[in-house]
Amino acid sequence: MDAVGLTGGLAQVPHPMLPPAGAAKDAAFGGQSGKRPRVRVLGQYKADRDIDLLESLAGRLGPKCDLDIVGRGWPPVEGWHVDARFVPEDELEELIVSSDTIVIPYKRFYQSGIAMRALEHGVPIVGRIGTSLEKLYGPQSRLLVAADHVLPGQEVEAWAAAIEYAMGQGRTETVLAAKLFHEEASESWRAFGHRMLAEGSARLPG
Repeated sequence: MDAVGLTGGLAQVPHPMLPPAGAAKDAAFGGQSGKRPRVRVLGQYKADRDIDLLESLAGRLGPKCDLDIVGRGWPPVEGWHVDARFVPEDELEELIVSSDTIVIPYKRFYQSGIAMRALEHGVPIVGRIGTSLEKLYGPQSRLLVAADHVLPGQEVEAWAAAIEYAMGQGRTETVLAAKLFHEEASESWRAFGHRMLAEGSARLPG
């Protein structure tokens, strides 16, 4: 937009977010109920999904976690239970709430509706640093993996460490991050609305 000279009238606001409900969902947290933790990947398959990473993670986490992938178009992924279908809205919410951790295994991405929905429910999200997840957690979060700065053989360990953190202290961090992001997003949208009303009033005749 900047390159074609159209930034003058633009306003940037955060992704909208519902009030977080994470505190009310602790009872569904598998890690606290004596069950095997459930790690999920949710959303349709895209070419930027890192299949090799997921298969390597299965070898590292499979003995102690249930690993699920749910979304349209996914191929088989060794070590993961794949449910390759479209999921209706009510079932998607249940899948999010009943997850202990949601992994976003993109090689690159710019925003994630799944990540935002998970944040609303206080479910920890693990993904790469340098993505929109930084705006949710901050660049220093242990839930984010600096994959570009580790040796290839160490990347899987970095992801596994982030997932293990998510299943422990990561829930507390996520609930706090949700509260802070919701406050920031709400204030930003409120200010944007006031600006639009003011500009609209200024255009009215006389």
